Amino acid sequence: QATFTSSAAPRTNYAQYDVLVSTSSVYRTYLTFDTSVVPAGATVTNAELRLSVRTSATRTPGLAVRSVPAGWRASAVTSANRPTARGAALNAPVTAVPGATMSARLDPSGVVAGGATSFEVLYDVRASGVRLDKLGSKGPRLVLTWTTGGSTAAPTPTPTRTTATPRPSASATPRPSSTPRPTATATVRPTPTA
Repeated sequence: QATFTSSAAPRTNYAQYDVLVSTSSVYRTYLTFDTSVVPAGATVTNAELRLSVRTSATRTPGLAVRSVPAGWRASAVTSANRPTARGAALNAPVTAVPGATMSARLDPSGVVAGGATSFEVLYDVRASGVRLDKLGSKGPRLVLTWTTGGSTAAPTPTPTRTTATPRPSASATPRPSSTPRPTATATVRPTPTA
């Protein structure tokens, strides 16, 4: 799922828009990724959120990603009922460059293995005006690497269709390796919601 909220219109839902907006105070983006591809009990060793930037009015680093509880629906979220962010940012500030992809390395503790992982995304720079792509190949992606007690797996992402209200998901194809410490990598991308 992916949507944004505006404190200037606290009861308005923006799920139908094909863009995500993040600023320092008024606009917040919310993302949920299906991270059930990560086996329960696995240790996530690397998490990277990739966001494609449409526009930005600043060149100052400011992207901040924080965990929020899962369970919200993009079609129902407004500024008045948005999920409450927990804790500090999971990343160091990153710069939004129009036409480029921002890659934010996240603290792996923010990923829920075997379930859903949700984030609040803001751009903590005044008058930043950051707009992000929401759909298709430029939509939000969460790239994960993890270790398990089993064999090494190197999943590859499966292309997915998107509609106006995406719900991220992933599928993977494991490939055995002779690496003594098992690791796996998956890219989680938006797919349609019902």
